[in-house]
Amino acid sequence: MNFRTLGPILLLGAMWGTSFLLIKIAVMDIPPLSLAALRLGIGGLILWLVVLVQRSPFVITGKGWLHMLVMSITACAFPFALISMAEQYIDSAVAGILNGLTPLFTILLAHFFISCEKMSLRRIVGVLSGFIGTLILLSPALMGEEIMTDLWSMLGVALAALSYAVGMVYGRYFLKGQYSLSFTAMQLSTGPVVLFPFIWLFELPWPISDVSWQSWGAIFTLALWGTSFAYVLYYKILHDNGALALSMVTYLLPLFSVILGLFILDEQLSLYAYAAGILILLGMLLVNQDVHLHRSRKNSHVAKTRISV
Repeated sequence: MNFRTLGPILLLGAMWGTSFLLIKIAVMDIPPLSLAALRLGIGGLILWLVVLVQRSPFVITGKGWLHMLVMSITACAFPFALISMAEQYIDSAVAGILNGLTPLFTILLAHFFISCEKMSLRRIVGVLSGFIGTLILLSPALMGEEIMTDLWSMLGVALAALSYAVGMVYGRYFLKGQYSLSFTAMQLSTGPVVLFPFIWLFELPWPISDVSWQSWGAIFTLALWGTSFAYVLYYKILHDNGALALSMVTYLLPLFSVILGLFILDEQLSLYAYAAGILILLGMLLVNQDVHLHRSRKNSHVAKTRISV
């Protein structure tokens, strides 16, 4: 893999990995549900501008609207809100580590809902490694060394990772080959509409005048850098290098979140967190390596069949 391929992957990992740091800064002044809605609303608006400049086609018909709504809830509104609520109480680095469960949950769900993605021994070991890592990360709270708020917050991020996985499997099942920037722009723009009733019930009014410039800067950077530009780069990598190259980004999110949390926010990770991060990363590597091997063998078999014919 040369730098032209690896460079965009590293950049996208930095974009999404930085999101945990920015959420931690912004949630100090902005309520979590409102934060998620602002991120989606501003990000969606910027992405619509990109769609207009590129003159991308906008085609959503029939059940496409229902699929878009499901993706907006599972891949945007719900996990964004959960992570924002969790980061009120736990470090951004811990949230990034737990977000590494997303590909493991995806493999687990794909086994039941996608016929060509069945579990293998390597995948089972990878998933078990990730979940053991999660239990290690949760163990201080389970043993009473930390307050229960931390436990529920970490479970909230794990639930967000599961929601991302549901969105990925749903999209793979119903929207294969149908993704576009305009679809994603609508997906982001629908998020604030989904969240608004809950914001109205639980967070309004909140004093806008008390929000610091650091928090406003974090939310706009999050929307621009970690949402809009990230999705543009996401589709470029997918178009130029394919889904396998794109899957490498999942390794980078926990690493970036930990590094930024340690050096910028001065967060201190326990040995539990380091052990958990290693096991979750190992699980991701095992699962992804197995996916690569499976698809390589499948492509090789198809090529041989064509030659014989």
